[in-house]
Amino acid sequence: MRQIQCFCLVVCFLLSSAPLRADNVTDLMDLLQSDKSKVRYDAARSLKALGPQARPAIKLLVAALSDTGAPIENPIQYLGPCVQDVASEALVEIGRPAVPSLIEALRHREKIIREYAASTLGEIGPPAKDSFAALTVLLNDNEDWVRYQAVVAIGKVGTDSSKVVPLLEGVFRRPNEDRFVRKAALAALHHADPQGKMAVPLLIEGLQSPDAEIVAGAAQTLGKFHARARSAVRVLNDQLHSKKRRGESYADIVYTMPVRLDIIRALADIGPEAAAAVPTLKLFLAGEELKDAEKDAPRIVLWEGKHEAEIIQVWAAAALVRIVPNQPEAKAGFEFLVRKLHEVSEEPTRAQADAAEALGTIGTDAAIAVLIQALEAEDTSEYGSLRVSVANALGDIGPPAKAAIPALRKALQVKNPWHFGVPREAARALGEMGTPARIAIPDLTRLRDSDGIWLRESVEDALQKLSADGKQVDVTKE
Repeated sequence: MRQIQCFCLVVCFLLSSAPLRADNVTDLMDLLQSDKSKVRYDAARSLKALGPQARPAIKLLVAALSDTGAPIENPIQYLGPCVQDVASEALVEIGRPAVPSLIEALRHREKIIREYAASTLGEIGPPAKDSFAALTVLLNDNEDWVRYQAVVAIGKVGTDSSKVVPLLEGVFRRPNEDRFVRKAALAALHHADPQGKMAVPLLIEGLQSPDAEIVAGAAQTLGKFHARARSAVRVLNDQLHSKKRRGESYADIVYTMPVRLDIIRALADIGPEAAAAVPTLKLFLAGEELKDAEKDAPRIVLWEGKHEAEIIQVWAAAALVRIVPNQPEAKAGFEFLVRKLHEVSEEPTRAQADAAEALGTIGTDAAIAVLIQALEAEDTSEYGSLRVSVANALGDIGPPAKAAIPALRKALQVKNPWHFGVPREAARALGEMGTPARIAIPDLTRLRDSDGIWLRESVEDALQKLSADGKQVDVTKE
């Protein structure tokens, strides 16, 4: 973990560069064609902030979907957003008027244009329903990532579930389809069939696949149906003892995770209807049946067997709180999460970060109070990674966590350069808090010209969400 955190910090320093400003669509369209990638990036970012007013730039923004230019000079192993990403976001903000040009782009000879056009239409959602027929054609595209984005978009554009689910099922059942495309077809079922009447039976079938990635994908999607997935509890419960492992990655390191983590989290999302899983979850919380985790887990930088067992305990604890909230098992689970979050260590472990996330999924006043306390605690760690996780959890809770606003405002002011992730996540969290967080607009505004691009991105997004008219604009000029 230490090596990667150092690498990320070096990248963050490389991204130091204050934004430039301009303020009309015509100027921004000119700047979007600059020979400097940073100028093009800032122009696209500014067009995004203008929303529907940027309509005259649609054609140029669609063309920019192939622009991989970075917002810095001399990028070295740059991992952040590029011009094409912000151009896509700008088209999403323009919305329905951009749909005809994006449909046309689905037939473009460049695969990256087809891929980004499909992704953008999916993000526009139901206003892009006219793209459904064109997206179905892309299900047979020669490029796997184009097919993937078409699958994701088809689930989001709002066509009748009786038409969409059979298409997604067809992709899932293709014998020679890439695994990640089949997994995407399962994930898309949640958007395609929100009530789950057609989707849940297919996902239960996915749980019984010999392929760990498919099992994990089915579990992750079932959790999104909450109590509507109650019919999957028996099969999920049976899978709690699975030793299957799925792939995961962090930066450029690939490792594996136990599928039963996805199973536990799905059961937690289903809630009280998953009570049949409580006996096994209690054993997990007590550390029973986890002895093989240390032996079976691969010994790599990010994932040690000791931590794997602890992480399973964390999510078992959270599941007990959510499944039997008023029972002694829930009290034991909550107390375990609090102890884990406050555990003293030189650097926070993955299990502690997961404890913060788990408390965020619980989202009660008690959980919010624990997270606020952790955010306000003195942080002597080298990278501030636990407070990053805590701020992220509070942002995921959203408006119910408005009591955290003072602590999040204070977190914006962290001066330790090694803790650069803390103000970034605090800004994101404030953006999710709604009207009560408008008190933080002056704090956020002071950070608009920050050296770090990721912090600037979070700040601008938060300002746009919090501003009364949605027109907080970060514009550019050469």
